[in-house]
Formats: sequence, C-alpha cells, structure tokens
Amino acid sequence: MEIMLATTTVTPADRLFDSAMEQIERGELREASGTFWDASAAAFTALAERRGWAVSKHMQYEDVYRNIKPEVPGDALFDGMASARLLERNWVKVTT
Repeated sequence: MEIMLATTTVTPADRLFDSAMEQIERGELREASGTFWDASAAAFTALAERRGWAVSKHMQYEDVYRNIKPEVPGDALFDGMASARLLERNWVKVTT
C-alpha cells in the first residue's frame, strides 16, 4: 500500500502575512502595515510571473489587477486591491 502525504507550499506572501500577524500581536501596527503591503506585492508578482508578465515596479500591479479582474467574480479582488493600496499609503506616510 502506498501512502500519499499531503504537502503544502508556503509562499513568500504566506510568510510575510504570518510575519505581519505576529507584528500586530506585538502591537507593531505600522510595521505590520508595511509587511502586509509586501505580502500583497509578493502575491501580485507571483501571479504576474506565472502568466509571463513582467513586473518591475509596484505601479505595474495596477496592470496585473486590470488583466485579472475579468476572471474574478464579485468584489473580492477589488476589495483586496483597495486594502493593499491603503496599507501602502499608510506605510509610505509613516516612513517618510
């Protein structure tokens, strides 16, 4: 009898998300905002790379968003992108 083990792939975005959650638990909200933005950026970059799209600047995430929007039903993608934008603005505002 062959036993199959389930495997889970942990992506850079997953690790960043977990790190941000730990920062929140420690009360490091500003740092968590930046880490959540990094997680969002990593997820968008991975998606773009899988489709052969070049993403070298964070402004190109808007292009990725526009390209995949027709494939995603409902408002989940819009809500996620809006949240990512707010996290980025919060992080930039705090660090400049």
